[in-house]
Amino acid sequence: MDLPTAPSYGFWTTAFAFLFTAILVGAQPVGAAPKAELWAKWQAHDPNERATIDHREWDRFLSAHVEVGADGVNRIRYGEIATSDRPVLDNYISSLAMVRISRFARATQMAYWINLYNALTERTVIDHYPVATILDIDISPGLFSNGPRGKKLVVVESEQLSLDDIEHQILRPIWKDARIHYVVNCASIGCPNLASRAYSADRLEEMLVAAARDYVNHPWRGIR
Repeated sequence: MDLPTAPSYGFWTTAFAFLFTAILVGAQPVGAAPKAELWAKWQAHDPNERATIDHREWDRFLSAHVEVGADGVNRIRYGEIATSDRPVLDNYISSLAMVRISRFARATQMAYWINLYNALTERTVIDHYPVATILDIDISPGLFSNGPRGKKLVVVESEQLSLDDIEHQILRPIWKDARIHYVVNCASIGCPNLASRAYSADRLEEMLVAAARDYVNHPWRGIR
């Protein structure tokens, strides 16, 4: 009886090429931003709520550590952040996690999510410092992931959230404001500046305008 013939070299080449193509088609390109897809839960808000959220700890952290450069680039000297400052950042993030943010007005919510995103980004870099680039903090799940933005970093109203969740499922789809790009900081010199002050509802519009203007008009970072 004849034994089955082994698949030819051409068969394996074709099979491998098909599999590789399928992987590439199904994978999101490294560095590509996720689509804005609304997480419906976070649409809840109270337009009549006048209460505010305390961002003073984040304000103090930024005032102490954001260095405004003569070249128009804000930097943080991570190596000089004192050990005692880490609990301040942790306490601030923990305080935001305990807020029932769905009960607040829209402007208060927007400031909350921007500040939380930026504080989580800075804590992530501090946790892994020294590191050459935030993309080397490879803690996101998934075979083709890169960097930390897909990692669940905080729990708000019983939901685990990542940086990608906050930016692409909350901020972008709810507010539909292109200036969001200029206020969520990615901890890279080519990114829009990390503001030296916390965002708040009462000066939100002013800070959004300033962040967009500063980035777009920068001689080498913006689009002119």
